[in-house]
Amino acid sequence: MSLFQTERYVAVLCPDEVAVYRVGRSKASSVAAKGAAAASAVSRSDGAPAWEGALKKFAAWLARRSASSAVRLHVVLSNSFARFACVPWSEAIADEGELQAVAGLVLESCYGDMAGWTVLLDNGGWGEARLACAVENALLAKLREAAKAAHADCSRIEPYFVTCWNRWCGELPAGDALWVVAEPQGPAVVASFRGGVWNSVRSTGSGNEAASLRRLLDREALLQGFEGMPGCWLHCPGLAPDCAELADTSIRVLAPRKHNSSMAMTMALVGGGK
Repeated sequence: MSLFQTERYVAVLCPDEVAVYRVGRSKASSVAAKGAAAASAVSRSDGAPAWEGALKKFAAWLARRSASSAVRLHVVLSNSFARFACVPWSEAIADEGELQAVAGLVLESCYGDMAGWTVLLDNGGWGEARLACAVENALLAKLREAAKAAHADCSRIEPYFVTCWNRWCGELPAGDALWVVAEPQGPAVVASFRGGVWNSVRSTGSGNEAASLRRLLDREALLQGFEGMPGCWLHCPGLAPDCAELADTSIRVLAPRKHNSSMAMTMALVGGGK
């Protein structure tokens, strides 16, 4: 029998701040760490990656922890640190290796050179498009190095959009729909579905104010050729659900929080499960 207790934490890394929650048996029990990354740490002038400041703050928190208990980490990355694309179905793709290569090409067509990025795909069915997401190899490696140095288990690392999808995908309708995850201080990732399967996904810097999000939904419905507004699922931590601009029976606001940035994002994830 182990003398060490296992402590579980959810950490959200954003360009402007980091939040870490210790998760109890049923819900988040306390804030373990929170703070803004230094502006100089995320400056682009020295060529440093956008995630460097957040990573340093998180690594410093890990290093300060006592080794009296085992630690299991769920690290959630701001969508600012990830890339997303919808990979169309093709009968010409013979296996998962070819599909991975095609996913890389689709991402390159959207974002340019993807060398140095790890590309992951969701488990789509036969004849269905697939969601692809990518995270920089260097970020993944440094996160794991920091966790290893602190003797912590960091087996789960994923972008916020993916975490939200895993939590709420079962609540989306089986038909046409729009699904938007808009971070308080980051991009909005908007996806559309046809017949319950992936149709498109993209990141946009449209802003997270209610009026901006309403325009985003209206524009996306037109771009994807929907006849009228389909069912819309919107998650924007920090946005109250009673905004007049979003007062529409077709729009459902998921887990709204009035906190800012990573704190709201973390609370949305650990404040209650599916």
